[in-house]
Amino acid sequence: MSRPATRSKNANQHPGQILLEGKVKRRTSEQKEADDAQAEEERQEQTAARDHSIKRLAVIISQAEEEEGKLLTNPPKPRPRPRIVVKPASASKDISKTLIWSQITASEGFTAHDSLG
Repeated sequence: MSRPATRSKNANQHPGQILLEGKVKRRTSEQKEADDAQAEEERQEQTAARDHSIKRLAVIISQAEEEEGKLLTNPPKPRPRPRIVVKPASASKDISKTLIWSQITASEGFTAHDSLG
């Protein structure tokens, strides 16, 4: 049997090329070491950032506890509030009588010292 003739279109094609395109090229040992070193550095940075955040949070909590302790041991004094004083009606009458009496005695020339002595 004779061999079939190859078509001119397929003369330079490689049928296994489809399989080779899907394959990922392997890394060399140097590339793997560099990637591992970079991954370890990133892990250390994340750990350091997390530790820094935890310490900062601990400082904030301790400051809040200190302020709360100060408030509990030395509470702030309440602010004075204005009070409305309502005087009874009899007191206002007494005041008006006193004012009238002082006006009468002042018009006649009497003073408090004259009546005492």
